[in-house]
Amino acid sequence: MQLGMAMMIGVLAVFSFCATSKARESFVLNKKIDKKYELPFSKAVLLGKLKSEYAAGDSIQNMADSLFYIYFFVDEYYSEATALVKIRQIDDKHTIIQLDSVTQFAVRRNSSDADENTIKAIKKLTSAEFEKYFERDFIMHLSEDDYKDGFYFDNKNELDKYNSGQ
Repeated sequence: MQLGMAMMIGVLAVFSFCATSKARESFVLNKKIDKKYELPFSKAVLLGKLKSEYAAGDSIQNMADSLFYIYFFVDEYYSEATALVKIRQIDDKHTIIQLDSVTQFAVRRNSSDADENTIKAIKKLTSAEFEKYFERDFIMHLSEDDYKDGFYFDNKNELDKYNSGQ
């Protein structure tokens, strides 16, 4: 009797969790931007501020490679954006991030109407608007004094190998 009751409570708990969990709806954008930002620290410091998402590569590989995916949150749309960037160290105290494009968005689900409206609004954004979000929601938070936790990256070459099964 107690085992049956415990199992019923367990099934109910799992169902409740699944019913209230908010899935994400991802879609491809590929908005070309091509904007450069100079940062006042080295590439190693920059990559140290970011967390590895899936395929970070090792530190030697990351220092040699220049193409990365950066993931950052856009508050207005309750969404995560994926940007393809080139990261190049100029010297020990300066690094350039070149925003090549915003490749994907993942909208967290609130309700189907809100999600559809959010997706439509995101798809209508211009390259200049995506640039503004990248600057405001990623670049501006990288300074030593105002670091916003929760930025992720993938080494593009490593992620491509990972996705192809190599």
